[in-house]
Amino acid sequence: MERRKLIKQGKGGYTIYLPKKWIDKKGLKEGDEIKLEEKDNMLMINCDKKEILSITINIDKNNLVNIRHLMNFSYRNAYDIIIIKNCPKEKITELIEMASKLLLGFEMISNENQNLIFENISEPTENKYETLMRRIFIIIKESIKIIKENYSKEKYEESEKMY
Repeated sequence: MERRKLIKQGKGGYTIYLPKKWIDKKGLKEGDEIKLEEKDNMLMINCDKKEILSITINIDKNNLVNIRHLMNFSYRNAYDIIIIKNCPKEKITELIEMASKLLLGFEMISNENQNLIFENISEPTENKYETLMRRIFIIIKESIKIIKENYSKEKYEESEKMY
């Protein structure tokens, strides 16, 4: 249990500092509302924000064959963010396709340096705006990459299939 001192604010109220660790863990920011409930001799502080759960899966030769099960496990255990590290380049496309089929509501929001980040975007909240915009730009970037590759190889009909 932590102790806090009261700070007088004008004539009608007092302020206390909430632990930054708790604020960060709950994903709160300045201006967010919290709930106060008085019970007997206690003051309970609560918030409606759900804690964001994240898991990192490091891929190596031992668990590459189990990546589907690891991702499914993460999904079933309600992780909001699944980070895949050290994904072999030849497996990235396969992994993205697998995630889109297995992980309902998840989208890849980052694909850099053999590290993939999948995030649950199915719950619409104002802080998902940046994630959704990043996802849109990734889709555009990947589409342009495919079109460039197809045109350099003169596979024009492949690019038409994208629409």
